[in-house]
Amino acid sequence: GEEMYGPDGADSIPTVITVSDVYAVENPSNVLSYYLGWTTSIPSNSRVVVQCGDEPSWSLSNDVLRDEHEMFVMGLVPGSVCQLGIRVFTSSASGEHDLEVTISALPEALPTITTVEPGTDQMQPGWTLWNFHRNGFPLTPTSSIIDEKGRYRWYHIFSTGTNRGRTQDQRPLARRRPAH
Repeated sequence: GEEMYGPDGADSIPTVITVSDVYAVENPSNVLSYYLGWTTSIPSNSRVVVQCGDEPSWSLSNDVLRDEHEMFVMGLVPGSVCQLGIRVFTSSASGEHDLEVTISALPEALPTITTVEPGTDQMQPGWTLWNFHRNGFPLTPTSSIIDEKGRYRWYHIFSTGTNRGRTQDQRPLARRRPAH
């Protein structure tokens, strides 16, 4: 490929950065988030452009030059197919890699949310943090972020027993200690 040369003409820098060893792993604690990673042929900055269905796109950036990249992407849309566009760059070179992830179904433990007249001008844009807890109701304790359309965009399910891989054991320390 075409090359650019530094001021002294000796150091060559490729104009195209190769993106390789790409992985996207669904977060086992929250299906609305993914761990991404990739390697670049030279140290570069990175940005991930996220597009889920017809929703507006948004991006995450890391402005540190490196060749091993990791990024945590959250706030994905339940039940959608999301495009994740990895963009890498320096002042004189760039590269890209696109991948697609299908967002899994939400866990049954999450309460069903119904919005009245979603998307009307009575609703303000943005996300809202909600905490669901028992207080006598048959409900799994959960912290959640809900968007203006009444969709989960993030959640954390609190375990009331031992750690089942979803979250930390939330019992008080005295109740976690084994009996003598």
